[in-house]
Amino acid sequence: MKRKRVDEVLSKHPLMQRLMKDTKPIVLRCSEVYNEYVKRTGKIRMAKPTKPLTPNERYRVDVFQRAVSILNATERLEICRTFVRRFPSPRTYQKSGIGHHTWLEYHFGYYIILLVSLADVALILTNEVFGLGNQERNCKSYIIKSNDYIRGTKVKTALDALEVLVKPYRRVRNMHVHRGKSPDIPDILNSEQLDQFMLTSKVAVMSKPAKTPEILDLMFSGQAREIVQRMTGELDELQKVLSRLFDSILPTYETHVVLRGPP
Repeated sequence: MKRKRVDEVLSKHPLMQRLMKDTKPIVLRCSEVYNEYVKRTGKIRMAKPTKPLTPNERYRVDVFQRAVSILNATERLEICRTFVRRFPSPRTYQKSGIGHHTWLEYHFGYYIILLVSLADVALILTNEVFGLGNQERNCKSYIIKSNDYIRGTKVKTALDALEVLVKPYRRVRNMHVHRGKSPDIPDILNSEQLDQFMLTSKVAVMSKPAKTPEILDLMFSGQAREIVQRMTGELDELQKVLSRLFDSILPTYETHVVLRGPP
């Protein structure tokens, strides 16, 4: 059976379906106001914003935007998985100093950044859904999880599970983002074979002229297959965790929509 992408599964989740239903009228109304302004004035930049959103509309839009951020991140994670699987035209790329090892480091490094960032975005989404009032920079794990509305709930359980999933990569991500240190993929995956492959690829790129032994293509294929298997397992687990998070916050979202009055 064909594997389903994380973003595809989440886009069909009841939370996303409800959010799209709730925000569509708002987006259409704002678009109509903007289009009418452009036709009337001939300008593409409005001097004043459209009619301000009601508190209910603002709530719906804010939650929708945070949820979409999660969808976008999972889509890019799936793209990273696709890139790691295959290195196209290695001879062409090598002319620009991009070897097999560079290809892996770049796309797996971006995968790590995205994966870890999802834990932070999930905290921000939770903050919005429950109306906790924290600014984004203050949506820290201990602040959100210790809140009376979150502590001891399925929401916290889902957030904890997400943190467990990304924990092996958090320090690597921080060194990559804040220190500019490329992730040591062989060390992360505890693979001596991958370490040997990365070294061989670096030597090939440094050769004058650069040479790409056919064995490198074969080695890349084998190593990439193992990395992709790991990524696939993590992404499938990510889909389950995020689905549980969406399940747990949907009732609260629906309640807040009612409590905040008519749109």
